[in-house]
Amino acid sequence: MDRRGELSETTGSFLNWCRGGRALSVHTVDAYAQDLIHFQTFLEGKKVSRLSEVDEKTISDFLLDQKENQDAEVASRVRRLACLRSYFRFACSQGWMDTNPAEVVEGPKLVQGLPDVLSVTQVEALLKASSVSSLPLRNRAMVEVLYGCGLRVGELVAMQSGDLHLGEGLLLVHGKGDKERRVPMGEPARVAVKAYLTSERPSLIKKGGEGRWFWLGVRGGSVNRQNVYSLLREMGRTAGLGDGVHPHRLRHSYATHLLERGADLRVIQELLGHADISTTQRYTHVDTSRLKMEYRGHHPRA
Repeated sequence: MDRRGELSETTGSFLNWCRGGRALSVHTVDAYAQDLIHFQTFLEGKKVSRLSEVDEKTISDFLLDQKENQDAEVASRVRRLACLRSYFRFACSQGWMDTNPAEVVEGPKLVQGLPDVLSVTQVEALLKASSVSSLPLRNRAMVEVLYGCGLRVGELVAMQSGDLHLGEGLLLVHGKGDKERRVPMGEPARVAVKAYLTSERPSLIKKGGEGRWFWLGVRGGSVNRQNVYSLLREMGRTAGLGDGVHPHRLRHSYATHLLERGADLRVIQELLGHADISTTQRYTHVDTSRLKMEYRGHHPRA
């Protein structure tokens, strides 16, 4: 069996397992599929024709090749190595290989920078810029929900009409790995959502919009990730905040502002849907850095 046929067969089985057995998000599975396409192309260029011919050096050379081809973001290379480790682990479990060559490969170090957050004043400026399209009420409601509930962009676009419990002030969020959590909605978010529900969404439904999806576009279709990124970038420019406004920046701002106002770290972990408290703890570094800044700016002996 040639390399292309073998890899395409094992790749399909692996990706199906990621969707089902591991319940990974669509975004992650799509990224893994692209990683394996790149890996297949690399192997074909090296005349490697069988899985059993792949060793530690092959994988190290692949990661280095990606860096030299300007595809060098550390986070991307970290993910590609994680993909290959999972892929070969799966291959071993299926009896296609005896050992996993990716397990012993040392990956690039992912330096976790401090989250970039908006100030409360900047969030207000962003909200005032909601009239950048013909759906200003929807735009404002989106920002209020992203910032007011700390959602990931995938969680936002996955919202369905039945997830809203406005009377209780709660939102049912479908998070990573099909995990659900309930998060409170503040009054500004509820008011903005009600305005969109009452004044804009009904006309979008009449244009053929699928009623179960909450966020709809000008033609009635459901909103996707790219739509949200583009909208926030445009709103950020209008608000004088440059091109750096994106969904995760609002999520970072949500967590940081909660921490600054005394919220317990475990509560923030629950609200964000973090499986590990260490992921949430990075927001304490933001808070500490600001404390140091205030100290140096105001203490006579700093």
